[in-house]
Formats: sequence, C-alpha cells, structure tokens
Amino acid sequence: MREKKNRSTIFANIVFGTMAVLFVLALTFTWYRSALHPFIFNFGCGLVFSFGLIFSIFAFYIRSAWKINLAVTVFFVVLSIYGVEIVLWATGLYSTSINMVKLREAEAKKKKLPFDTRTAIEVIEDFRASGVDAWPIIAPSFFLQTDGLSSGKKRIYPLGGLSNKRCVYCNESGEYTILNNDEYGFNNPVGLYKKGLVDVVLVGDSFTHGACVCIGEDIAGQLRKTGFKSLNLGISGNGPLIELATIKEYAEPLQPNVVLWVYYEGNDLENLEREKVSHILMRYMEDDFTQNLLERQSKIDTVLTEYVDEEYKQKLLAEQQGAYDAPLIRTIKLYRLRILLKSEPEPEPEPEPEPEPEPLFSKILTSAKKRVNRWGGALYFIYLPEWKRYAENKDENFNYRNDVLEIVRDIGIPVIDFHEVLDSHPDPLSLFPFRLHGHYTAEGYSLVAKQIANRLTKAR
Repeated sequence: MREKKNRSTIFANIVFGTMAVLFVLALTFTWYRSALHPFIFNFGCGLVFSFGLIFSIFAFYIRSAWKINLAVTVFFVVLSIYGVEIVLWATGLYSTSINMVKLREAEAKKKKLPFDTRTAIEVIEDFRASGVDAWPIIAPSFFLQTDGLSSGKKRIYPLGGLSNKRCVYCNESGEYTILNNDEYGFNNPVGLYKKGLVDVVLVGDSFTHGACVCIGEDIAGQLRKTGFKSLNLGISGNGPLIELATIKEYAEPLQPNVVLWVYYEGNDLENLEREKVSHILMRYMEDDFTQNLLERQSKIDTVLTEYVDEEYKQKLLAEQQGAYDAPLIRTIKLYRLRILLKSEPEPEPEPEPEPEPEPLFSKILTSAKKRVNRWGGALYFIYLPEWKRYAENKDENFNYRNDVLEIVRDIGIPVIDFHEVLDSHPDPLSLFPFRLHGHYTAEGYSLVAKQIANRLTKAR
C-alpha cells in the first residue's frame, strides 16, 4: 500500500513539475515577445501563466493525499480537453484558418465566387511545371537588414525587381495578380524609359505597385486610360527613403512633368523607421549620391537571381514543412476548441500603431521636391487612407493624418487627398475586396486615378 502511495506521489510530482516548467517557458516566451514587440504583449496570458506557475509550486507543498487527488483531476481534465481538440481535428471540424486569406475564402464561398486557395509558392511551382518561367515578387524592403546585396567586393541596393520576368504577386479578390516586369523590374509596359515618353511618374508602395488587381488596373494603368503617359515605379513595402532613392535613380533621368508621391497612411511612417537602418539608403539624403542603377540592370538581375534562388528554396522547404507542422502547433494551442467556443474566427493580431512623423520625413520630402523642381517638374503628394479608418470609424487624425498633411503643405507640395473621395462615398468599404482589410479593388484604384487626372488636367 505504501509503495502504491509512493508511486502516486511521484506521479503527482511529475504532473506539477511538468506544469511548472511549461508555465515558466510560456512566461519566458511572453516576455520575449514583449521585448521585441511592446505593443502586442498579452497581459491576460501573462497573468494566467503566472497564476499557473504559482499554483504548480503551491501544489508541491500540500498534503500528499490532496496532491495526488488534485494531480489526477488536473491530468484527466487536460487529457479530456485535448481529446476534444483531437476529435475536432480528426473529423475536420473547425479547421478553417483564422488568417485573412481564409476569411476571404469564406466570403467568396458565401457569394459563390471562385477563390484560388493555392499559396504564391504553389502558383509559381505550377507555372514552372507547365514550362512558364515564373518568379516571386522581390521588394527593396527585403534588403534593409543586410543593407543591400553583395556584388563582388562592393554592395548594391536594388530598387527594382528582376527585369522582363513574370512574377506572382498577391490574391485578395480570389485570383492571383500576375505581373510582367518591365526592363527594370517595375510594373509597366516595356520601352518607357526614354526622356519625353512619360508625363507622369509614380513612386509608392504596394498600393502604387498594383496589389492585388490585374495588369493595367493599378493607378498608373488607369491614368494611361485617361491619356496620361504614366510610369509606375512603386513596389510593395517601399517607404519614404526608398521612394526618394527611386526618384533619384529612375525618375530624374526621364525628367517627367509630374512626379506623384503616393503615401499610404497605414504603414509609410513605419516603413521609414525600418529604412533608416540602411547606410546605403540614408546616403540618398546626400544631394550627389547615386548608384547609377539604370546602367547596372544586368548586375541587379544577377544578384537578385542568386538571392531568389537561395531564399525561394528555403521558403519552399519551410512551406512544405509547415504543411505538416501546422496541425500539431494548432492542436497544442487548442485552436479548434477555441474556435468552437468562440463560434467565430479570431481577429488578426493588432498591428503596431504608426509612429509619429519625424524630422527625417520632412527632410526627405523637401529633398524630393527640390530635386523634381530642379528639372522643371512638379511633385504632388497623394494621400491614400486605409480600410480601418472607415471600418472602425477612426477620428480625423488617425495615423497622424493632420500632422502629415501639415508637414506636406508647409513644404509647399500640393496634396491630392483620396480620403475626401472615400469620406463622401456612400459605401467606402465596397472598394476593398470582400469589404476586408487590404488593398483597393480595381474600382478603388480607378477612383484614385480619376481624382489625380482631374487635378492634373486643371493644373495644365
């Protein structure tokens, strides 16, 4: 009897010892995430993990009989909970992913619309299997931490993508955007890089690049339909410093009449925070600095091909491995049971708020204006609002809108404010695919282009 009691006590100690270790690990990870991302620390989880740790330690010092009964109870409760989770996984119930892609799929299903459920890598692999030379989108923001890419004994910071390549972009409406890069890796028809061939050049991020619509439905493409000879130099993830660099490298040699600085309120200031780490990008604040990228596209293609070959292989392997890892990770997190109890998908993690505009932002815009004015061109600031402004009825100065526009106007840059259009629109959320957070629909980009065209026409 005594031996049986000793075994029961050992079992109880193992249960509570394991619990203590797990709660310590959970707390450590929670604080680690807090150190990296202060805005996403979950105080609720920290409180629960702390209580669990204290409970586990306390259980070691209670009477043996109580400890054994408590350990048995805890063991079978946990076993039952994970049993339900495993049953939900085995039956396929509540297996819908909580991320935005799955929410879009669900909306498409409600509307009986087709939705391509493949990942971008799967689309690329399918293209290549059919003999089509397809590539992923490459953005300058990929090279911030490494300050560009190695090119012999020197470094080069590409601002465009691979030239003359078919690239798989994004899918928000149900169909992937497939771009045909021009001779410098931007989303344009080939043959526009000659002085006098373009009237308007656009710089910006993914909203300028053309996410996530068909070729020709981006802002530049829509402007071409109104008669403006436009060149799109926007790429996903770009911020103010990369956009200044792009003007110096690609727009200045063409000397267009108009340069459109397309500003997205959702992340441009955050992008600037990340761009400051690059020594090469910061050198574009010097008036005479240039990498002469127009003359080095063959070298850019070489380093980008090497980069993609290595990174793509790693992402392909990670995605293939993730297909097996995901069910286990979700099971550990009781993903399906939590969805069942909530009866609705979890929202995506709250992104970090936009930082306040800093003096560098004003200096970059001032430099851009002087440079454009120097060749006789005019710089316009296009303000693009984000989905959250209308979905959550944010106040007027959300994301420092008033502060940003005050800076721009003080510099003397004319503003074309798309918020004025959406604010008076009967249903602004209809201009976002499935009314969810993301980029504009083709109709939304068309309205932006129309507003710009009207303003430029009046200025002629």
